[in-house]
Amino acid sequence: MMSEDQLQFIDYRKPQLEMGDYTFTTSHRYSSPDGLEQYSDTLEELSIRVRCERVAINAEDIYAQYPPKGETGEYSDTIPHIALKKPSLPWARSAYSDGGEDYEPWLFLMLINQADIDQGLATAPVAGSIADFRQPIDGVYFPTNQYNSLATDDSLSGHEQVMSYIDVDIGLFKDMVVKQKLELKKLAHIRRRFVPDTVSDKVVVTISDKEVGLLDLMQTSVLDLLHIPSASSKIAVVKEGMSWLVKTVEEDYMLEFDDTLASNNLSCFRLLRESSVLIANRFAQTDTECYPQGMRHYSLLVSLENYLDETILAEMDDQKVKRVRLLVTYHWWFSCIKNPINFSARCKQLDVDSLRLPVDKIADAGSLRARLESGLTGMSHKFRLGDHSVSWYRGPLAPCDVGGASKIHLSDEQRGRTGDDQYEATDADKLLVYMEEDGMFNISHAAAYELGRFLSLSKPGFMQALMNYKRKKERYVRLNTDEEYRKESALAAGITIKQLPYAKLNKDTSSKERSVIERWLFDLAHLNSIPSWYLLPDNHLLPRRTIRVFNIDAQWVQSLWLGAISLGGRPKSTYQLFSDMHNTLKEKIPSHGMILRSDVVWSYPQLDAKFSSDTQASNEKDFLIEHRLAHDAQVYLAKEPFKSVSLALPLESLHYGVDMGDPLNKSVVQGVNTVDKFAVPFYDSNRKIINVGVLCSLFYSTLDGSDEVSEDYKKTLDSNTSSISPAQLGRYLIEGEPKAIYKLGENG
Repeated sequence: MMSEDQLQFIDYRKPQLEMGDYTFTTSHRYSSPDGLEQYSDTLEELSIRVRCERVAINAEDIYAQYPPKGETGEYSDTIPHIALKKPSLPWARSAYSDGGEDYEPWLFLMLINQADIDQGLATAPVAGSIADFRQPIDGVYFPTNQYNSLATDDSLSGHEQVMSYIDVDIGLFKDMVVKQKLELKKLAHIRRRFVPDTVSDKVVVTISDKEVGLLDLMQTSVLDLLHIPSASSKIAVVKEGMSWLVKTVEEDYMLEFDDTLASNNLSCFRLLRESSVLIANRFAQTDTECYPQGMRHYSLLVSLENYLDETILAEMDDQKVKRVRLLVTYHWWFSCIKNPINFSARCKQLDVDSLRLPVDKIADAGSLRARLESGLTGMSHKFRLGDHSVSWYRGPLAPCDVGGASKIHLSDEQRGRTGDDQYEATDADKLLVYMEEDGMFNISHAAAYELGRFLSLSKPGFMQALMNYKRKKERYVRLNTDEEYRKESALAAGITIKQLPYAKLNKDTSSKERSVIERWLFDLAHLNSIPSWYLLPDNHLLPRRTIRVFNIDAQWVQSLWLGAISLGGRPKSTYQLFSDMHNTLKEKIPSHGMILRSDVVWSYPQLDAKFSSDTQASNEKDFLIEHRLAHDAQVYLAKEPFKSVSLALPLESLHYGVDMGDPLNKSVVQGVNTVDKFAVPFYDSNRKIINVGVLCSLFYSTLDGSDEVSEDYKKTLDSNTSSISPAQLGRYLIEGEPKAIYKLGENG
């Protein structure tokens, strides 16, 4: 039952057209009136070439990788993996020159460690060109036909094309690839993430038994009940009478019954993301004696194109090849150590508090301690006439209640209105506050005003829209007033005029400019483009390994807005525009948030943060917006207050591994029950190279022989080979990280 986000595993996906050149011919066939003569005319030929990545995969096409790039931690129970955004990419080419034996991938995730390199069994990745793959290469083997294919591939930039490669000892290559070539297909699969379709009204629908039968018969007419377009839709039965996969032109859906309920309540889940996943067949290792700082490992997405041909393998044997050269399409490194530094350990190190200076920094502040606890910071201030002093400043992030965004916190005078229909230009001085008790100015809102002006001046699109809007607005008011006066004068003379043609006006003529202005103020309210030193004027406000929660000072944001829209003068238009923008945006902008500063930020780029209005973390919600403040700092904003936050890795970021221990064991979990466990089989136990074929057989025998596994599920196992599929292997190897929940104090 899919009650929340759900992963679906699929064995493979071949592209509808494999790589190569195709010619499509259109022809017209017809016959004579009596039908005795047949004719055919060729009308047009269309030649196309289907391409995909071959020598390099861009980082933008990588969805996730584990262990994280550049990370150091205890990964000896982890099998590295990589998730690609293009679902069919691993099967777009073939490891065989004739197109392939089955659905084996042409990409292979190879794991090499520093010990291999030091022992001469492999090299670190090297950047080169096509010339580096020409035979012979100092006794290193690369298939000649593959070199010729690369050299003549006009999709590459010839000899200027940068290609990365590694050289691998033939023995290591055979253990990892050749001896397991029939099992390489088990190391790649598709992962699809479905989420409850909360956007529309098709979350839960009650349908009849007859309509359930129509779904089983794959009749698309039932989809109209779910407001899913039935035209061009296809239904696949996942489990008869229980769940179905619906594929439409725009999106895919999973339909499923809640089997805990007697009624036919059908839940609908929308496909959020689909990726292809490649798993390595080797574990990371540690060696504290030789590598006390951690053993470096290279995860290498290598091309096996043409490498698995029997003729190629025979040629390597005939030539007594000692090393092979492999083209590397993508790679990253990580280090493995004994100490358990992982997601869970990092989360446990986090300190949670309000965004204020640490106690030890304000212990001797005396009478100013209350100011510092409210988030104010003393800043050096040079006045207009050259005098120097210290003034208070606090950015938009405050540890205390500073008023919400629903009301305007700036006075009429600060916004430029001095009386009935009397206006004057706004300026930052009107936002200065003199704190007589301290003998100091509070420059927070004045600084925000000036910042709004500076940031907006760097946005030519906004500036043009603002100028045009103000000009059109004042012209409309002026002409509209003039038109009313003329109408009254004509009416007094006995003349009725519906509308003067030269004063025809349209209130919506400035809607385009208004939307540009609204977009910029919306971004400013989300703290986009705000320099970090305006947000955090003192670096002690945000120590390392912390979560700091805050309220957003609505008056600071409104001062920022006022500075932005004050440009171009026209104070009356500025005043009215401010009120209009506040009414439009007040329900859309955040009032609360938190900053996470930790290596968790860069180590786990798919980090999923949520908040809850209670300390039990129930009914969690997504933050309204998040953006990176620094390499190790992330800002999260919400419209409502919260009492707890949680950090977790999304389903797509779950990694593959086994139980920690020596020897390594794997527990087989079905549902919530552990069926059994077995020792992980190796081809080479010293180098931790997994025997994938035996591993799949052990999974099969454990599941097939267990009374806790249903007979229906056992039928999905491959009894012919006594093995499991690539999708099933991915499902049983997957490991999770516990969610970290933090309760916020009363001051949070």
